[in-house]
This record gives sequence, structure tokens and C-alpha cells, in this order.
Amino acid sequence: ILSGKSICAQTNIQGSITEAHTEKPLAFVAISLVKDGDGILHTISDSSGHFKFDGLAPGTYSLHFQHIGFLPEVIEVTLISGKDEIMAIKMKESIATLSEVVVKPNQNPNQPDNQMVLISGRGFNPDDTRRFAGSLNDPSRMATSLAGVSSANDFRNDIIIRGNSPSGLLWRIEGLDIPNPNHFASMGNTGGPVSLLNINVLSKSDFIIGAFPSEYGNALSGVFDLSLRDGNNEDREHTFQVGFNGLELGMEGPIGKNGGSYLANYRYSTVELLGMLGIDFGTDGAIPKYQDISFNVNLPTKKAGTFKLFGIGGTSQINFKADPPDSLSPIGSDISSGSNIAVLGFNHKILLQNDWASSISLGVAYSDQFSRIDSVNWSFNSQAPIFREKLSEVRTSLHWTLNKKINHRNYFRTGLVASNIHFNLSDSIRYQNSLMDRINSRGNTHQVQLHTQWKHYFTENLVASFGLHSLFFALNKQVNIEPRANISWEFYSGHFLKFGYGRHSQRQPLNLHFYQDPAGLFPNELTNRNLGFSKSDHYIVAYEFQMDKPWRFVLEAYYQNLFSIPVSRTSSYSAINAGAEFGISAEESLINKGQGRNVGIDLSVERSFKDGYYFLSTTSVFDSKYQDFADSWHNTAFNTNFQSNLLLGKQFKLKGRDLIAIDVQHTWAGGRRYTPIDLELSQATGEAVFENHTPFSKQFRSYYRLDLKVTYRSNGKKAMQEWAVDLRNITNRKNAFTQQFDSIENRITTIYQIGFFPTIFYRLYF
Repeated sequence: ILSGKSICAQTNIQGSITEAHTEKPLAFVAISLVKDGDGILHTISDSSGHFKFDGLAPGTYSLHFQHIGFLPEVIEVTLISGKDEIMAIKMKESIATLSEVVVKPNQNPNQPDNQMVLISGRGFNPDDTRRFAGSLNDPSRMATSLAGVSSANDFRNDIIIRGNSPSGLLWRIEGLDIPNPNHFASMGNTGGPVSLLNINVLSKSDFIIGAFPSEYGNALSGVFDLSLRDGNNEDREHTFQVGFNGLELGMEGPIGKNGGSYLANYRYSTVELLGMLGIDFGTDGAIPKYQDISFNVNLPTKKAGTFKLFGIGGTSQINFKADPPDSLSPIGSDISSGSNIAVLGFNHKILLQNDWASSISLGVAYSDQFSRIDSVNWSFNSQAPIFREKLSEVRTSLHWTLNKKINHRNYFRTGLVASNIHFNLSDSIRYQNSLMDRINSRGNTHQVQLHTQWKHYFTENLVASFGLHSLFFALNKQVNIEPRANISWEFYSGHFLKFGYGRHSQRQPLNLHFYQDPAGLFPNELTNRNLGFSKSDHYIVAYEFQMDKPWRFVLEAYYQNLFSIPVSRTSSYSAINAGAEFGISAEESLINKGQGRNVGIDLSVERSFKDGYYFLSTTSVFDSKYQDFADSWHNTAFNTNFQSNLLLGKQFKLKGRDLIAIDVQHTWAGGRRYTPIDLELSQATGEAVFENHTPFSKQFRSYYRLDLKVTYRSNGKKAMQEWAVDLRNITNRKNAFTQQFDSIENRITTIYQIGFFPTIFYRLYF
């Protein structure tokens, strides 16, 4: 296994270079490898855009890319023992004439890969997820450190964007829209306690938080567009890792003679493994069990394009057994819940004649969630069903995109997303001494999205993208047409003014469409079946100053108008507040008459990782409100009003090629919103009675958390080893989560979020 690497602790850099819009390979690109300010090696890319530097010692290097007619690129890369660096470089064509050209490298290493994104977008780098304190190697938790983004609570990784519900986020991987990629997931939600995504198989991806381009649809708040990295197509490599997310094994290597590769990673719950060894966690046997797998097979050809076969999948379950009887309560509950997901995809990319490029993705995605609650009466040694749920969905999808380079100023993109959805939904609850159905439906429906976009460079410094998106959903037979626009103007060197607008819509979760209330006015009717889309308009204006690399300053102001939101005719319920808990709350006879508004300012000051350290400071101030059916305005569940993050990290070189890294994250945010409990009515009824006429009118004190991460990395002759201690909430701050009514003590109590939470991490590359 170790024979593939030199005993002199050498490693390689290789990759491919393409034109950013069409992904056409670029030959004869001049590449310089720079170490400590000096160019030590030089090469050019071959006819397929491939390049390679071999026999390199571990450490940090700069790669400089130059090509006639293209903007130069400068990229930092850190090499480690036991692993080659596989890169995919995209260069943008220069619009200026030769007489106007000023050689100025790209100043923003975090710009999105999608060239249609001109505002409110950022390139997601897996290295940042590994690096940031408190992220726990979770892309979602890393994203909550960015401006305009917050989390629902410490127990989950939901992504709240600018006051929107987490349900408004679109997840996409290799061109395919996918279900919730988390363990213990639920239909209609986009987050969970443990991420199923594995950063060891992810490449640079895009994260967009507003006015996103027309190729993205069925989403209200943002997009996480993920790419899988290709495996090493020359040497076999292996990964062993253990930490909070599980025990992991990975492998990659070459396939065939045309530069093909494979990549696969498998992960198993660390907590479950420790439980098998007899370690008691004090949870009465309630141990989260989960496992997942990710893979990517890349098969390039000489004339037929590039083929990919990829997939992710996972299963999760947890069981809570009723506590033994005591003098106060002879009744307990047995609870079991979990979820499963499997995504299998196939992608084909090919360059066509006359600067056309085609990308086709075919995929099948299965997802389900299940829950079971039984009441246990120890006095009579009996058990009665209280709740049953099994929601499953199989989605078969076709994504087809065509790109056209018209000339060096104009680019065109069009495509479609067609999905067939087979669903089987069952949900029942105990009512009048028997289980009554709230959901009991199965069938098929389909969804079709069309999009077209045009990007035009008016000058070297003024560029705009315009597009249209259409969404059709067969279940309610509705169609929505959505215009989109992004404009970027560099009015002075490094200074940008940007504008964004987008009309966006999203269908409702299927379990909301098929909900019926056995205790309601229409117990046997599907009163929500024909609910329409939730809709919103995004308006964004931004100022960006790209200082001398790697510093960047971004200020964005936004206004979002939400409308056609499902609301109750008889209460303050609005679907705008759903998505941050396990499951989607629902009521009968909903109507698309609700409204909402999100307004705020996001500020970021960032120094990308360079010369061994980085800095990120973000501040968001916002207000999020919704209007119910009675035209009363309320705070949304996500209106915490502000959030600020400060992240710092520094690497210190030790003897030889070893290093130690210290990373700190400080988070300060408004407290969670909650609906107050009516104490007198609760005492009279013996259970919590909420003041639902004033939803989310109260707010807990501010949220505060300080995280510290210490990492030691050792680059050996044939392998890299890394040890890390990630200490979340090192001050053990008691951040409030919710309130509940204690029927035994007859008072209101506060439930708190996670206190001091240390995790240990180990990784081995060889």
C-alpha cells in the first residue's frame, strides 16, 4: 500500500485547465510554481489542458497561470505527505484588446465556479471546513460562519439564510437536485444532526444566498451546489479518519488508460462503535446509529467526452426505551426514528461543434423517514401505539444543460430539469383510543423546470447576466415564470458595485399537500392538496472591495418580499416558520394568502488563507416578519435580528515538516424566538398551553459561543498524520433552546443548548 509514494516524502501537483464558461481544455497555458516568492519550476499545459509538477516536498506553494487572451490566476495550495493534489482550474477569457491588457491576477480566491453568479455567491472550499473551529468537518456548520447565514440551534446543522426558513435551501450535487443530505433527516427539511456529506470527496463548490441564476429553481433562500472531486488517476491513495462524524475509510486510484479514476469513502458511527465496546454514555442505550458511503468514478475519453458515475447514500436510526417506573410516573414512552437516503447519478459532458458544450445528468434519488412512539404503562405491563410515520419518495431526474460561447463578450446557457416523483406517505396519531390517519397517500407526480440565461460583457469592467426560469408541478397544475438578473460594475480598480434581482418559487412538501386532521372540521378531506407555490422577490445591492490579495471587503443590503405563503384561516400558523425541527408542522385548510419580508445588511472582511494564517469577520443585521391570514404581522421563528462571527487561524512550523495550527471562532447572535406559555392555563390543564395569538413574540438572551481548535500535523516519508482537538463552547455558556411546562413541578422550565463539547479527531493519508 505504501509503495506508491517516495521514501523521500515527495508528492505531486497535477490537474486540468479549462475555459470557465464552456470547460473547453486550454493548451499551452504557462504555469509557474512559486515557493517563498521565487519561481522554482515552470511548465505548460498539454493539448488536453493537463499539467503536472512532481517530486515536491510537503509545504505551501503558489501556482501562477498565464495564457494569451485570458485573465491570469494565482492559487495557493498546501501539499501533504501521502496525497497528491488534484486541481481543476478554470480561466476566464479577457474582454480587453491586447493594447488594453493589464496583467492583474484574480483577487478573489473564493469566487464561485458558476460564472453566471455575480452577487451573493461564494466558492465553498473543503479546506475551510477542515480548518474552521467548531465546524466538525460539516459543510453546513461551516456555512453558518458566513455573512447572512445562521443556524437554528446547536443540535442541528440547518442553514438559515437572511431570515428564511431552512426549507428554502436547494441541495444539488454534480448537476442533480437531491433530497436532504443529512442523517436523521425529514421530508421538507434540509438539515439534521449529522451531515451525510463527506468533505474528503468534495471539491470546490458554490454557495449562493440570494438572487441566484435561472438554472436553479424550486428554492426560496439559497443554493448549495456541490461538486465531487476526481480521484488520483496515477497513484492509489488511502484515507483513514475517525472523529465526531464517524470512523471512515477511503480509497482512490486510476482506472483504464485514458486518465480515468475512482474515489470511494465509507463512514460508520463512532458512537455506535464505542457502544459495541461496552462504553456507557448515560443515555439508557439510546445511541445514534448511522453509516454512509460516497463515490465518484470519472472516465474521460478522447472523442466521446467525459462520463461520471457517482452516488451518496446513508442510513440512520436511534431508539429510546421507556425509563423504568418510579413513584411519580408509571407511564413512559418507547421511541424509534431514523431516515435513509440513496442517490445514484450518471453524468456525461462533451464539447460540440461551434463552441457548444452539453452536460446531461441522469439520477435516481430515494429518501425516507420513519418514526414510532409507543406508550408504556408499567403498572399494567402494557404498551399502546401513539404515533406511526413512514414517508418515502423516489425521484427520477433528468438534468440537461447546453452552453454556447457566442463570442468573447456573450455566453448563452439553457436547459431543463425533469423529475418523476413516486411517493408513499403514511402518518397516524392516537385519537379517541385508536390510531387515526393524518396522511395516507401514495402515487406519482412530476415536476418540470426550464431555464435560459445570457451573460454579456459590455466592457471589461461591466458585466451582466439575465435569465428566465419556469417551474411546473403536475400535482397542483401550476406554472410559474421567474425572471433573474445580476449586474457587476468595476467602477475603479478592485472596487465593484453589484445589483441582483430574482423572482423565486418553491412547491410545498408532499406531506403538507396530503395532510388531513382527524380532529379537524374536515377529517376525511385533503384540504391542502392544491396548495400553490410559495414565492418571493429578492432585491440585492452590494459594494465589494478586492484589496491586495488575499484581503476582501463585502457589504450587501437586501430586501426580500415573500408572498403566496400557506397560512391557516383560523390561527397564526404560517409555513414560513417550518423547517428547523424534525418534521414539518401542518394544519388543515391552508391557503396561499400569507406574506413575509426579510430586510438586512451583511458585512464581511476576509483574509483568505495565505502565508499560514487567515481571518474572517462577518456581521449581519436583519429583520424577518410574516403576515398571517388575519393580516397581523409577527416575528418569524428565525428573526434573531443579528449575528456576528470572528474567525482566526494560524499555522506554526515545527521541526522538519511538522506544524501546529490554532483556530478560533467566536459567535455572538440574537437569542432564539419563542412563543410564550400561558402558565395559568397550563397549570389548569396539566400540559403546556401556548399563547399562539402572539407567536414568537419573546426572545431569549443573546447567543454566545467560543470555539477553539488545535491541530498537529506530521508529514512523514510515506504518510501524513493529523491529530486535532475541537473544543466547542469552551466557556460552557448556557444558551437557551426552548421552554416547556413541567406538569410535575407545575412550572415553566428552560431547556438549554449544548454546553462545553470537546471532540477529538485523527486523520491518516497514505
